[in-house]
Amino acid sequence: MSFDLKLTNGSFNFGSDGSLQRTFNEEKLKQDIIKILLTSQGGVSLHPWYGSPLGERVIGKSLPFNILETEVADAVNFCLTNLIKLQALQLKDGQYLTPTEQLSQILNVKVQRSLYDSRQYNIVIDVSTKNGSVMREVFDIQL
Repeated sequence: MSFDLKLTNGSFNFGSDGSLQRTFNEEKLKQDIIKILLTSQGGVSLHPWYGSPLGERVIGKSLPFNILETEVADAVNFCLTNLIKLQALQLKDGQYLTPTEQLSQILNVKVQRSLYDSRQYNIVIDVSTKNGSVMREVFDIQL
């Protein structure tokens, strides 16, 4: 079974016995999505293709809200597509991934920029998994 170390706000979670907590299945997939989106593209030297172009697409850009929202949505779709490719490579290399943690299809990416803080975006992601379930991840990001 595949797992990852459980993170909350970028920090490891520990059990009452001091052991590192792990995350599995849908929670692992949600964490994988957040990790790829919050990692700057090129930020992992051994895997320069891993990560997100979110910052470079919108930070410092003086464009209308709808254009910036489209740029963020395109970057999210780019990351999710790369995550699908990464999972295919993991399976090819013999790593076991449960059907619940495997992205099958990107169903919807909705981005809304805050009216009160132009650096803040609300992102809603709907994906289907290989076991046929639909998963939603909703989060805010400040760029």
